Amino acid sequence: MRSLPWIIVALLLGAASVHASNQGIPITPDEAGQFEYADDFTTPRLFRDAFLNNFSTDCWQTGSITNTGPNRNRTVTYRFYADRVIVQATVEVQQQANGRNLGGRNLLYLSGNGLDWTLVATSAEQEADRNGWQREPLTAGPQQTTEFAVSTELWVRIVLDNFCGLQTNTSNVVSHLQIGFELGKQPGAASDPQAARRAAWGQLRQQADWRNIALDCYDPVGRRAPHYYEDSDGWLQPPGANPHLGPHETEGFPVRRADLSGKRSPLSLATFVKLPGSAGSLMARISVRCSKESSRKMNVLWDGKLLDTFDVASYFDTDGAFFVQIPGNQRPGIHELRLAGTDSGAMLVREISLAGPGQLAWVEKPALPAGGKLRVLSAYYMPDVAPPLASQAVEGRHKTQEVGLIITGMQRLYKEHSDFGAMRVIVRNNSDVPVRISDLQLNGKPVEDSYVDFVASDWDGPGVVWYRIRPRLLAPHQCAEIYIRFRHRPAGDQAT
Repeated sequence: MRSLPWIIVALLLGAASVHASNQGIPITPDEAGQFEYADDFTTPRLFRDAFLNNFSTDCWQTGSITNTGPNRNRTVTYRFYADRVIVQATVEVQQQANGRNLGGRNLLYLSGNGLDWTLVATSAEQEADRNGWQREPLTAGPQQTTEFAVSTELWVRIVLDNFCGLQTNTSNVVSHLQIGFELGKQPGAASDPQAARRAAWGQLRQQADWRNIALDCYDPVGRRAPHYYEDSDGWLQPPGANPHLGPHETEGFPVRRADLSGKRSPLSLATFVKLPGSAGSLMARISVRCSKESSRKMNVLWDGKLLDTFDVASYFDTDGAFFVQIPGNQRPGIHELRLAGTDSGAMLVREISLAGPGQLAWVEKPALPAGGKLRVLSAYYMPDVAPPLASQAVEGRHKTQEVGLIITGMQRLYKEHSDFGAMRVIVRNNSDVPVRISDLQLNGKPVEDSYVDFVASDWDGPGVVWYRIRPRLLAPHQCAEIYIRFRHRPAGDQAT
């Protein structure tokens, strides 16, 4: 008979993947618009109703949920949603936590979207009894829930944390949860910021005889519209052109400002569209895969100018559509539409559609205009700083075995330190067109030909260890730095 509760828990865990992972708990008010949710944890219904993180079945016992050290942040999250606006909400959590002796603390958070959380109560601020237990309920009244009163959903999160780092007895107990709601009217059109733009998009497509052009991830690879990814040096490259960039386009066009293992991440996605004449209204519809890891700030730029910024994150994995109005009376010719994130969140673009009067067309990236020139503002060699005259930290300085090690090469370093250093060149784009620095030569040969062979060369053999150019793509009147680090500089007093 002891195994029966665990059989029930296992069955409810299976149901939880269907119930909680889809929606949450629907608010079904009575005639007065009131709704109440309560749980005394006598049954394991939280496995069905809540989203659980770092939570195991043994955390639930008949009548309570518990935690022990050294387990951090056992999290129980509820989502309540309705088809009417939440006017008022109250939350009360009956709990116990022993922070003084066992390192336990309970926390209550609220959120309007499951992503941005506000701490409203914690046991850590309560007075403890003589045994170290803090037993006052965690509550959120109408004042704490005011900011969520314009929404149709409310998220409630209970965190059972233990910060002691050691194995302990029970340090956290939550024995009862009660949440009350008062609902108002149906949400208005203003609650959907995309409603007006969605209507304008449909009207624009109707005026254009339902024609639009699209970059669609579901098109065959060889049949997709031209598109480009921004590399870390600011240069746009077609997909697959650089093996170190190489985004996988199986489910969409990925963009992320992050340092990924093994490959560089594209910083932005760019497309180019040709307008045959002076265009009136233009709109773009951008479909993005939204998830908890998605970007909170996706910028949409037209010819380098910011059109709009969108939050494309969502607690649930879903496809979101975002509509952008492009200013009218655009000049004929080629224009750039670019998507870029301003944080480290992921962006998986599914589709970019453009609609407007005239024959819009995707085109290849135009070449940079000719005539760009760079001016050298400064160029100098920077020798390494002389080693300290008396230092026990630098190996090899000492001349007797009793005092320290004797390494011939390191002894020479003190006499030849100026031969180890770097070259720094500052250039400026004096033209009115962008300039890209693509090939860097040292003494008439590609700088890569001067790399040090760490296997075959002497420890102090001359050569280049690394170099950088920031940025490689210079806007008009912008400056760049070229920095070459030598292990041992080439012979002679001059370099080109």
